[in-house]
Order: sequence, then C-alpha cells, then structure tokens
Amino acid sequence: MLPWFMMYDHTNYARWGPVYQADLKASEYAAPEVFKEFIEGHFAVRLKENAFNGVPVDKLLSE
Repeated sequence: MLPWFMMYDHTNYARWGPVYQADLKASEYAAPEVFKEFIEGHFAVRLKENAFNGVPVDKLLSE
C-alpha cells in the first residue's frame, strides 16, 4: 500500500504510513495483551450482544 501513496502523490500518507506500519509491528512487544487480542480477531465493537453486529472501530458512529 505504501508505494501507492507515493505514486499518487499522497504526501501525508506517504510520510506517516511507514511510521504507522512500524508501530503496528512493534505492538507485539510494546503491548502484548492488545496484540494477542487483535490476532484472535477481537477488533470490532459490539453495541449489542448479537452474532453479526460487529463494526470495525474506525467505522463506529457513537450514539
């Protein structure tokens, strides 16, 4: 994905994309509990206890 940011002249994404990627790679050691939960697929928000109502955190609109 990072080469596409450069190619399409998205300067801010091209600048901060590698930093974000390095943070994600370091999360295994910096926050092992959070990393474990992400690996297990617990990265969705559920407002109600139903089977198929999980929403990714970045798409959540608070009530």
